[in-house]
Amino acid sequence: MTPLREWAVLQLKSDDRRFLIGLRSSPRLPEIAGPIQSFNPKARAFRTADGQDFEVLDLGLVSVDARRAWRHWCRENGEPGFTEVTEEYEDAINAER
Repeated sequence: MTPLREWAVLQLKSDDRRFLIGLRSSPRLPEIAGPIQSFNPKARAFRTADGQDFEVLDLGLVSVDARRAWRHWCRENGEPGFTEVTEEYEDAINAER
């Protein structure tokens, strides 16, 4: 399972797919993962459609580097926009505490 810090979940306006973005712990590089297939709030874990597993290690603000990588990804893939939906996932994680 790949740990991510300073993460967010973003939903595409074009087709409602959701992606997890954040920073890998080591090395601290931006990660864009998705689309999200499942989420386990108790384990703070996400699984993507291609079978990758990610654990989010913190709650709070997403990194500037991850946001920059996401905007670049959207431009490269012709995505018109997105909505941040991180709070839904943070609320589910907090409910499990």
